[in-house]
Amino acid sequence: MKRKISYHVISSIDRKKWVVKKYGAKRASRAFSTKTEAIDWGRQAAADSKLVIHRENGTVERIDYFTQNQSV
Repeated sequence: MKRKISYHVISSIDRKKWVVKKYGAKRASRAFSTKTEAIDWGRQAAADSKLVIHRENGTVERIDYFTQNQSV
């Protein structure tokens, strides 16, 4: 069974931006000024996988699962 990739919406180190990062990647896929923008882009990137959304303090706020471009 193929392991699905997850994407994470997290606050940047300096807490000035929100970034979307693929699990296991060293660098962010993309950075945004707002958390909402990061979540919107992350949903597109996470097609057929999951998007883990974190609070500014790093704890998990929620996990969205996607299959065939639809949220479950």
